[in-house]
Amino acid sequence: MKSAARLLKVQPHRDPCEWARVNRFLPPDAAEPGLFRPERTPYVIPISRAISSGKYNRIVAVMACQMGKSDLALNTIGQVMDDNPVPILYVAPTQKLVTSISRDRVTKMFRYAPSLSRKINEGGLDHLTEKWISGTALRFLWASSATEMSAHPACIVILDEIDRMPEDIRGEGSPMTLAEARTSTYPDALILVVSTPTIEGHSPVWRLWEAGTALVWCWPCLGCGVYFAPMLALLKWADGANKDSVYDEGAWVECPECGHKHYEEDKESLNANGIYLGKEQDARIKDGKTEISGEVYESLIGSFRVSGLCSPFKPFTFRASKFLEAAKEGTEEDIKGVINTQFGELFKIKGDAPAPTEVDALKLDYPLGEVHAGAIVLTCGVDVQKRCLYYVVRAWGEKDESWIVQPGILWGDTHSEHVWEKLEALLVDGEWAAATGEKYKIFRLAIDSQYRTDMVYGFAERHKGAVLACDGTDRRLGAPVGTSNVSVTPSGRKIKGGLTLWKFDKHYFRTWIYGRMRRGPDEDGRWNLSDQVDGDYCKQIVAEEMIAKPSGAIVWVMRQGYRDNHYLDAEVHARVAAHVVNVDLLVKRRSNPPQRRVVMRVRK
Repeated sequence: MKSAARLLKVQPHRDPCEWARVNRFLPPDAAEPGLFRPERTPYVIPISRAISSGKYNRIVAVMACQMGKSDLALNTIGQVMDDNPVPILYVAPTQKLVTSISRDRVTKMFRYAPSLSRKINEGGLDHLTEKWISGTALRFLWASSATEMSAHPACIVILDEIDRMPEDIRGEGSPMTLAEARTSTYPDALILVVSTPTIEGHSPVWRLWEAGTALVWCWPCLGCGVYFAPMLALLKWADGANKDSVYDEGAWVECPECGHKHYEEDKESLNANGIYLGKEQDARIKDGKTEISGEVYESLIGSFRVSGLCSPFKPFTFRASKFLEAAKEGTEEDIKGVINTQFGELFKIKGDAPAPTEVDALKLDYPLGEVHAGAIVLTCGVDVQKRCLYYVVRAWGEKDESWIVQPGILWGDTHSEHVWEKLEALLVDGEWAAATGEKYKIFRLAIDSQYRTDMVYGFAERHKGAVLACDGTDRRLGAPVGTSNVSVTPSGRKIKGGLTLWKFDKHYFRTWIYGRMRRGPDEDGRWNLSDQVDGDYCKQIVAEEMIAKPSGAIVWVMRQGYRDNHYLDAEVHARVAAHVVNVDLLVKRRSNPPQRRVVMRVRK
């Protein structure tokens, strides 16, 4: 009867911070033992209220280290399990972090919160990966345990440090995708994501923040009253300061509006009066009142971001010292770590891709469809899309110099034969002439086989020797191109006599093309364009840029403001075909008979 009476009791409607203020006691070995004080991190309180508001199905918190992220997650667990128990799933990047959170922090929180301790003691289970409170499961998993994650439904999923998790967990999807699947049976489900960001363009938590309300914690300037978002760019120190002297000489945050200097002793007041503002909002203090203009973007994702400079646990001088040390003595990886963990900001890596002016410099005065007088052989590259084939015909001459002959699109559903008949006509019947009257046909055609693979294999079978079915990879190969034998199509059809699949290093060929684009007009091996190519082609061939991660890994990403890269992929395949037939070894004959046959060794 006691248990039944407790279940019928109306629980208070309170957010995690309100629960922690009266129920959570930090253990004696904590940095600040005793009753938990949410006011120490006032920027967490609005996030806590958003969690219990019922307005959002996701809450995203982007913060630096030592900002209270873990306490937000712990308080959420405590409040839910105490007031309205529902299944919770906590996911961290590593087993080590799960062990630390489960065995140390959660166990201690339950032990020192009297109401939770009682519920655990009255029949609950307390294991590393599973705790039961009032008959309700709290489970702990790490990112590599995708199978376990998919096995347990939950009303609340907490993703801790999502940027340190794999983007695809063992081929089963991203952490967010798996979390959404686990909560699909609960109409009032909530996913809480807390993390420090990582690299621009590769930060899951930053993408989630941008997709939501995108609120930023702002301070009111003590000089002009205008609210501003503190950030690394506003942190200043004396000229010539180093990682040691900055502690004596001091560091401060300057208002971007009036230049007023805010010191460490101002931080408590700044945080106490801080507010979250959206991208379209401005605020200032006028006549003692806060005036806010603009609206917050409406979203089911409540997203919040706080600079590491707002932390009450680390002073400005500490953050400045860490940055000065990394900037002077550290590697790029060290600098990235400081920007991410100490300031909660993205690390921006300069990408490498030709500028529009460099593309314009490649254009020569000749019409599309005409073969340049220096050409020896033509290759064609094809990129396969759902409803069309993008192709590029390129002419190659001595010392790897090349000229665009014809870019184009063959429209048609690539699952049907109609569009492949068009490509066959291009390969078999297509003919291009030089100004001298000499005629040229496509010598080799290389085509991407990663999409519509059955159709590509069938086309390559019909034109063995002339068509190269290609499979590009982001993994670095021992050579630019390699081969393997394919005997069965993805649909299970046997290929008579087998088919050669040409594997190539996408990074090698992209950088080769970009490097040739940058050659001067007097340099050998130029990669030339006709002045008749349109703007869409020009934009697509520079749509991707190469960035080097601090770890040393090379990745290619779509440039901001660019959408399609199909012509770049077609050009890459045209170059693969040229590489396979050794165009760099060709020598232009002094007399060029029409319809000549070009004999070459095939390179693997």
